[in-house]
Amino acid sequence: MKKTSNQGLTCVLLFAVLLLGGGYLGRPWLQSYLWEQELDREIAQLKPQIEGFEAMQKQNQEMAAKIEFLENIFCEQDRLLEILSELTDMFPEGTYLNFLNAREGVLLLQGFSNSASQLLPLLSGSRYLQSPELQAPFTRDPITMKERFFIKARMEAKK
Repeated sequence: MKKTSNQGLTCVLLFAVLLLGGGYLGRPWLQSYLWEQELDREIAQLKPQIEGFEAMQKQNQEMAAKIEFLENIFCEQDRLLEILSELTDMFPEGTYLNFLNAREGVLLLQGFSNSASQLLPLLSGSRYLQSPELQAPFTRDPITMKERFFIKARMEAKK
């Protein structure tokens, strides 16, 4: 009978050691599992706020793009006024424009001058225009006897 009670006690102690060892070894896994579950609950609670923030961020980006677009339009108009002022000072007497188009950084000038051949060298010295070139040969207008010009140049400030 003593053997049986010792065997029973050994089994109980062995079971207790296995149970404690399993608890000790399984504790990190159980702890990380419970922590993960808690984090998932907190994330789920914060998800509507995050979605609201992302929507506001998207609206901000759209507004920033609109503002940049408008700034570019206004800056281009200001730059165009500066270019026109410079052209007015630069062009010789008897030169005038009858067409001007500024789009996507390219300026098209069409008009009449007593000496249109002088215009390209003058435009080469512009602070705002680069690479001026003729788009059509000079022709003389039979009524005004002035030379018609059609010039294209890139709108870029020289450094």
